[in-house]
Amino acid sequence: ALLVGLGALLAGCASEPTVPEPGAPPEVRLGAVLDLLSFETGGDRVESLIDTGGNAHVIIAARHPEEVHHVVVSPDGVVQRERIASDSTPSTLGAAFGSDGKLHVLLDDRHLAREVSGWTPAGPTPWDEAGVEVYGPRLVQAPNGLLWAFDVDGKAVGAKGRWEWYAFGGAMGGIVFPWHSASQKLVIVPEAA
Repeated sequence: ALLVGLGALLAGCASEPTVPEPGAPPEVRLGAVLDLLSFETGGDRVESLIDTGGNAHVIIAARHPEEVHHVVVSPDGVVQRERIASDSTPSTLGAAFGSDGKLHVLLDDRHLAREVSGWTPAGPTPWDEAGVEVYGPRLVQAPNGLLWAFDVDGKAVGAKGRWEWYAFGGAMGGIVFPWHSASQKLVIVPEAA
């Protein structure tokens, strides 16, 4: 048994794995380096999406200075910048286009929309209307508008917690005890007129 095991070990180590030749990535090309902001950044939150015209919309929550910027990069490399908010460092950031084509931004629980005149508050959020506390609110781009996605306490949507068994200890003994785990549920709400 020892000789068979040693032979199997040596036979497994003797073969060389075949590695396919790396090729060029498909449909990838690097363009010029673009400066999205005119000041040094680091540790910032970034959200990006592409509109129907091929423009990239980049929402940047800069830590220093505490500002949120909207940067538009056209397919030919033209960069346009505008400030969305000052004195703001949101912990969550979301962006999506609504069914009306307007760009919506979520800064923590502040909902803003891009109007012709600038960034304006865009009405209540679904959790404000429902009167529930949320965790990690975000916007998601859907094919026909935007989706609101957020986590809520399971009790708020009728999902109770559950009892689970936990244990600690070792081979010589341990303690097993029940533990009640509260649940959180992901809620997805489609954009409504």
